[in-house]
Amino acid sequence: MVTTEAPPTRRERGKAQKREQIFEAARTLFHAHDFSEVTTQKIADTADVAVGTLFRYVQSKDELLLMVGNEMIGTRLREDMAEHLAGLDADADVVTQICHLLEPLIQVAVRHPENFSNYYRCIFFTPAGEHRGQALEHLAMLEEQIGQLLSADPSRALRGGIAPREAGRILWASMSLELIGLALGHTCYQDVHDALRRYVDLVVGGLIGPALSASSMQI
Repeated sequence: MVTTEAPPTRRERGKAQKREQIFEAARTLFHAHDFSEVTTQKIADTADVAVGTLFRYVQSKDELLLMVGNEMIGTRLREDMAEHLAGLDADADVVTQICHLLEPLIQVAVRHPENFSNYYRCIFFTPAGEHRGQALEHLAMLEEQIGQLLSADPSRALRGGIAPREAGRILWASMSLELIGLALGHTCYQDVHDALRRYVDLVVGGLIGPALSASSMQI
């Protein structure tokens, strides 16, 4: 027997519309302003809803930042990063590959350092929930992609038998702290990209061992 799902009621459609209004308002404000400048009152005003109504749909400003950040980071992971790698020379070294992979996220961090740093704060320090879980899934995907690049060369093994995703986590954890430093003003360089490339080069050097000899690869 085939059953069809009942269409949403007027009340359900109204709730979905309110939720989208709130999310669109948060998206607009976080894309244009720093986290500290965006208040729940501003989000409610932009969404044309009462603050009390806003809190019936979300628990906090942190949750809204996670929603907006997940959309942005998810898009970068699925589309921008794939496009960057597809346009890369196949013979590019692993440092260049990783820098190209991370370029879309670096752009976000450079343009919106305060929002980037608060997004990562929310990932680790907000209560468990749907949006935090989605953010952790994006983070795991990024670590796996970095790990795949680090372990792609069969002639150079990861040090200490470390797993590819663990290596990806180590590199991204180091990189994200450096990018968060942009929001804190901890910069001692003029060209962010050159500095981050040197940073990736140093971390990769610690993760990947020297090239294996032909005889050792055959064992």
